Amino acid sequence: MIVSDARTSMALTQFIIDRGGHHCLYRVGYRNVIDKGPQLNREGIEIHLMMETMGHGALKENHFLDDGAGEIETFRKYIEFLIASQIDEILDITEVDRYARN
Repeated sequence: MIVSDARTSMALTQFIIDRGGHHCLYRVGYRNVIDKGPQLNREGIEIHLMMETMGHGALKENHFLDDGAGEIETFRKYIEFLIASQIDEILDITEVDRYARN
């Protein structure tokens, strides 16, 4: 489940639902949104991302800290993983080996 503030568009909600996720629209205000994640986790609802429309956000793996640098590092790793996955699908592994040697 992803928590965001009430100003979030319904298009984002549909995007999350289409990918098998759940979306919790909560009160406006970054502290409200970020505090909702730990509350729901204590209630047994697994929350990993809280994001406010002005850019504040927190991740469960970073102890729910409103930490932009931590979020960027996590997203960077995720994007690297996605790119690597796509490259493996597009190129034959022998081609990857040949490019690596050059």
